[in-house]
Amino acid sequence: MNLFFAALLIFLLNLPFGFWRANLRKLSFWWFASIHIPIPFVVWVRYAFGIGFALYSYPIFIFAFFSGQFLGGYIKRTYFTNYQIKPQIKINPQRKLVGLKIDMSLSKSSTSKLWKAFLPLRNKISNPLNSNLISIQVYPNRFNIEDKKTIFTKWASVEVSEFVNIPEDMERFIIEEGLYAVFHYKGFNTDNNIFKYIFGEWLANSEYKLDDRPHFEILGEKYKKNDPKSEEEIWIPIKKES
Repeated sequence: MNLFFAALLIFLLNLPFGFWRANLRKLSFWWFASIHIPIPFVVWVRYAFGIGFALYSYPIFIFAFFSGQFLGGYIKRTYFTNYQIKPQIKINPQRKLVGLKIDMSLSKSSTSKLWKAFLPLRNKISNPLNSNLISIQVYPNRFNIEDKKTIFTKWASVEVSEFVNIPEDMERFIIEEGLYAVFHYKGFNTDNNIFKYIFGEWLANSEYKLDDRPHFEILGEKYKKNDPKSEEEIWIPIKKES
């Protein structure tokens, strides 16, 4: 009987951690933390119920552990994440930007490295239009969002009124005028399921198709790293189905 209640407690302990992990970038520090933080509690449960490290308990407790993680993530994705966001269709005006860029793939992301290099230098940029940060992705033509290995260019930038006194090591970039679907997203910045919704559901059921132009996100005052209340605008280049 002790074995049953111990396994049940381990299962319940892991529900909130699985719930938390559902929004974290896979293989990130916090993703690993959400799996390992419950382990000391599991050790305590073993001793509290007088089971210790008996070999027969391992398959039962491992099953309970990961079942709790899985169910917690399933509950989060199914009942607490709403991606039914209706975008605004807008004409993006030409934007002049200054920033740093790096080549990367979805499987080998260098996003953190890029922003860590850019943020200390942003105040050196002349003529910023506002305090917004703009993250840009320049994908190769006919890029498949499910392709994790194709190389593309990522920018960390700010919008400027004119290209003057560009800091050393930074470059200029122009996003030309064009049609975009603009999604106002609220939630963890690490939750990539929003893009699965955009490309897998919204786009497939809309009158538009993806265009081969830069994708970008506007990170304004309400953008907060690793915060469920974070807000940003996601701009997806589109064109009418012919």
